[in-house]
Amino acid sequence: MPNLTITMGEIMQYGSYVMLLVVAIATATDIIVQVMKGVLKNISTNVLVFIVSIVVSLLVLAIASATGVLTFAWWWVVVAVFVGFVAAFVGMYGYDKLLQTIEQLKKSAGDLTE
Repeated sequence: MPNLTITMGEIMQYGSYVMLLVVAIATATDIIVQVMKGVLKNISTNVLVFIVSIVVSLLVLAIASATGVLTFAWWWVVVAVFVGFVAAFVGMYGYDKLLQTIEQLKKSAGDLTE
């Protein structure tokens, strides 16, 4: 049976990679949406941000799989879609709103454990 223990250092390392990836995808999404807003005037900006962020995150997954950075598995698609949701949230509402939501969730979780 394989050893599935993960150290706190590994969690922090992978967490920082995920945060960097979300920021990079959100930045790319914002740039692409700014360009596309002029062309696609009949689509809501928030819908466009959502679609572009999901597409960009799936594209990042495809590139990472093709270059051998990671071995493709079905659950990577789920992770990519989740990262796309978070990147869309960051793109639509900003990083400050994301941190505010995380703090509210922590407070709610703290209230439940008491």
